[in-house]
Amino acid sequence: MGIYQIKEFGKIKSSEDYPDHAESDSEITIPNSSFNNIWDYILEQQSIDNSIEKAFKLFTKKGKRVLQVQNYVGVIETRQKDIIEILPKIYSSDSLLNLDESKNIFLKMLSTLRNSPFLSMQTASIDSKSNFPILEIFVENYIQEVEQLVLLGLKNDYLKTEDNISYLKGSLIFNRHLQRNLLDKSRFYVRYIKYQVNIPQNKIIKATLRKLVNISVSSKNRGKLTHLLNLFSRIDDSQNIISDLAMSQNKSRLFSNYSKIIEWSETFLLNKGFTNFSGNSINQAILFPMEKIFENFIAYLFRKYSSDYQITTQHREYFLVDKHRDRPRFQLRPDIFARNDKDDKRPVVIDTKWKVIDETKPSKNYLIKQSDMYQLYAYGRKYTLGYSEPLLYLIYPMTNTFKKGIDSFFYEESGGNYHLELRAVPFDLSNTTNYSTQLTNILERIDRLDTENNRTFMENSA
Repeated sequence: MGIYQIKEFGKIKSSEDYPDHAESDSEITIPNSSFNNIWDYILEQQSIDNSIEKAFKLFTKKGKRVLQVQNYVGVIETRQKDIIEILPKIYSSDSLLNLDESKNIFLKMLSTLRNSPFLSMQTASIDSKSNFPILEIFVENYIQEVEQLVLLGLKNDYLKTEDNISYLKGSLIFNRHLQRNLLDKSRFYVRYIKYQVNIPQNKIIKATLRKLVNISVSSKNRGKLTHLLNLFSRIDDSQNIISDLAMSQNKSRLFSNYSKIIEWSETFLLNKGFTNFSGNSINQAILFPMEKIFENFIAYLFRKYSSDYQITTQHREYFLVDKHRDRPRFQLRPDIFARNDKDDKRPVVIDTKWKVIDETKPSKNYLIKQSDMYQLYAYGRKYTLGYSEPLLYLIYPMTNTFKKGIDSFFYEESGGNYHLELRAVPFDLSNTTNYSTQLTNILERIDRLDTENNRTFMENSA
């Protein structure tokens, strides 16, 4: 049982094939049995859906197998309880952050995800746990949620129940009654409504506690899980996890305090991060595409620090094609749309990209993908028609090759003036005390633009 850490695009090898390999954050060796677990897990996923190839690449080198992680981050626990943490590559102004620093920032980013159980993670407690396994942080958070639920009291609900009892109650199920009680006239097989604690929500929690007590490597967490399982001893085991999960999605206000716990339970029971990966070859896999984590985190920061602006994520007002067979097609969904109608400021359309670009390579267009440029141009044209000419942004993570930003791109020229400005800017994830300043600088750029010229351009265009 061990804990191994690696960064995006790093390689995982078997200690049997590479017994003398030097460990680093880009190459690790793990026990052969655990390596086989992950290899089989990936092959299992490939037989269902080849989207697993976005997370892992399998290949051989000189006859020896190698696993290369892609830009999915998170945690895997093998059957042997070896834990592999896959962490993002995050740069400071002068270097690549070490594993603990990257892990700390990743967990903070994860704790801001909307519509996710990870939103309930306590940021304050994350700061002190950079050496604590990610999986155990998730387990600990689940324990805290269940403890709070138990403190408030487990819910009961009215459920249809079938039973063979000594008195007539509810409705007699005639066929089953004859099968069971042909010779015993003192009993009745009936269906009735019973107010009980054996509801799907409580069964799902018990199933999750059972799973976690088997996969946790923390004696403290296992002790708490065992205690909670004792408190759930009167709850029946779930006979159908999928069915009970479906029935647990209760939107009633009476069950509002169950919502986060059920989301966490689904994460653990179905191995769900942002992925649909699940399998029998490993204990647990919670993996996230890093571009989604980055996109959500930047959107969270805009909502937090842009009080003068109305921030909309995944804005869905326009389509690329306005009409095809009497309906629009190809909906446009920029990551962030910011507007400030009160102060008559230009709207801002932003897309985030978890990609490496290079400000020293203008001859190669700074490694910016041409498809991303097309995408922002489509946003610019459509939003100009609906609002006023927007300022366009591509936000990338800061790296050792992208620190200062790039001169503005202008898509169009009219009457000697250039329009549809696109700026590509880096965001420094390592500077956690400076997030608000970085976002303010992006939005203050709008104030320095000639809005009068923009109005003139709009009038001429009309």
